[in-house]
Amino acid sequence: MPRLLWVFLGVLLAALGLTCALLAWTFSNLAPLSGGFRGRAVNAALVGGLLFTAGTTLTLTMLVRKVRSWKNSFLYAAALPPLVGWCLFGTLFYLEQDRLLFNPRGLSEARYAVITREYPRAQEVHITVGEHTLHGWLLPAALADAPTPLILVFYGQGGEASRYLTLAERVPEAAWAFVNYRGYGWSTGFPSERAFFTDAVAVYDYFYTHPLVDADRIVALGGSLGTGVAAYLAAQRALRGVVLFSPYDSISGGVARDLIPLLPTSWLMHNHFHAAQFARNASAPALAVIGEADAVIRPERSLALMEAWAQPAQTFVIPDGTHYSIYDEEASWNAVRAFLADLGII
Repeated sequence: MPRLLWVFLGVLLAALGLTCALLAWTFSNLAPLSGGFRGRAVNAALVGGLLFTAGTTLTLTMLVRKVRSWKNSFLYAAALPPLVGWCLFGTLFYLEQDRLLFNPRGLSEARYAVITREYPRAQEVHITVGEHTLHGWLLPAALADAPTPLILVFYGQGGEASRYLTLAERVPEAAWAFVNYRGYGWSTGFPSERAFFTDAVAVYDYFYTHPLVDADRIVALGGSLGTGVAAYLAAQRALRGVVLFSPYDSISGGVARDLIPLLPTSWLMHNHFHAAQFARNASAPALAVIGEADAVIRPERSLALMEAWAQPAQTFVIPDGTHYSIYDEEASWNAVRAFLADLGII
């Protein structure tokens, strides 16, 4: 094989090694979102180290044999691998961005049987949106003898509606709606920003005329990725209140940029979730529950959204709270209940 081809192979291997290193760093940043990213980070780092070592050794070996210029040696061995590796990393992110952003979770028959057994009062719902069908549950309020407030749940990345039914215990005076996004659970279609927004309005309209629901007391509760969906709905429909756990001002130009600062995520991502734009047209007051130690959505992102909110907005910060722990804090739900009571919802 000609020497230049060996050099090219060495550069490519080194570049792939650096790409794996960038992936390992990205997975490490995403570890607070899911424990599975830690294992991916370790594996990517090990593979990256082996590839980079092999590629750099091969490149330098070929260049040392017939070196004519230290500039050429530096170009091949030091400058090209980082450039090619960064381009490969950006391309991989662009191709896999939807899987990272949405990571839809399915609903097994076994899980469905558990829900049927443990929540006998839950009413299964099927909402038609164009050619797609959204699947979920309505959990009526406890001991209700008249239309009650309704809390619409918009969960975060990698979720599935049935996993959040226990939240209804926090505000039993209200009915709760848990409907899966497109591509999640048994809902048909594929997830996207536009699909999420369209479906949120369809879910609201479906329950607005439901006989168990007081249409004047509908609340949107969003978590993480779902807070952008709740913000959009607040700009499109007359909600009574909005509760947001770990909200953000933007995904592509905010959260993604914080987690992957080496890439121009605002340009690469086609699902932007610019929640701050919708906040400026919000129809209802909002409460944001924020974890002081949230490493996924930084507190400043949440505060930026609240500053843009068109209606009265409150923030409740949990000291040392993380992206997930704030849901388990009694103080969080005391704040939510106080917020709902002040609005006359419960």
